[in-house]
Amino acid sequence: MQVSFYLLNDNKAQDILGFVCQLTQKVLQQSSAPLAIVASDRDLLTQLDTLLWTQQADSFIPHQLMDNQEAPIPTEARQVPIAYLCQALPPEFQGLVLNLNDSPIGDTSTHPPQGISRILEIIRPDDNSVATGRDKYKHYQQQGATLEHFRL
Repeated sequence: MQVSFYLLNDNKAQDILGFVCQLTQKVLQQSSAPLAIVASDRDLLTQLDTLLWTQQADSFIPHQLMDNQEAPIPTEARQVPIAYLCQALPPEFQGLVLNLNDSPIGDTSTHPPQGISRILEIIRPDDNSVATGRDKYKHYQQQGATLEHFRL
């Protein structure tokens, strides 16, 4: 499993949802797998849903706001590049994950979730986010993940 950390500068951090939209579009263009955007904050997911519809007039970012958090991704949609906006990782999800929560993906397990090929983590330039990012880094490192970071 690969984990990518995106360390945002002040300008990018001020428009965090805009950055999430750009990253989502880039990931979906480069992958044939679905992307789960996980955030426990339902209001954040609703805002993101609206922004993904209006991000660029000349392109479409395929996505679906998941109402039933217990429902798995339909089997026929598992190999389609679409973003699922979820409060929790769907059961048996296979693909990529953009984690907007403070806790790492698979934090209750000593092993990474099966079927997850890549996790994306966003780190804002504030002390709390940096400390949380360090904890996530250590967690994923202990799971044997391949770690990379990008300064933006």
